[in-house]
Amino acid sequence: NDGEGWEPIGSESEPFAVIFDGNGHEVRNLMINRPSSDYQGLFGATEGAEIRNLGLTGLLLSVEGGRYVGALAGRVEGGAITASFATGPVKSHSTYTDAYTGGLVGRLSNSAITASYTAGSVSATGRYVGGLVGYSRDGSLEAVFSTAAVTGRSDVGGLVGEQMSASIK
Repeated sequence: NDGEGWEPIGSESEPFAVIFDGNGHEVRNLMINRPSSDYQGLFGATEGAEIRNLGLTGLLLSVEGGRYVGALAGRVEGGAITASFATGPVKSHSTYTDAYTGGLVGRLSNSAITASYTAGSVSATGRYVGGLVGYSRDGSLEAVFSTAAVTGRSDVGGLVGEQMSASIK
């Protein structure tokens, strides 16, 4: 595929919508190199899905995309992520103002992330850039952390870039 690496599971038009239990396994050296493509991650877009017990790690782990970029998922809508982590660089090459880029999830809506973490780096030229989640709307984060180095234009945070009507416990 011309060096583009992994093709994400689920898309904006056909989101992943079931339960995925990694049973404590790790996906090693996930590589995505699609700088002009949105909805990039192991899962591109999910809706009503549950993802749990899964790690993304390895020296070659690297996820690069346009907007809605996260190591685990580009966008999570109405679902849950539990006991999951990612430990590599995530980068947005978006030319749009809103990058929605996070170490685990790019954009989280009406969803929860519990007992999960990230490490590595997250970068974008746009806004909504976070170590764990780039943008969270009506989301819930509980028992989470990030040690990722984060850079972006604005709305940048070590844990969440921008949070609207969301909670962190």
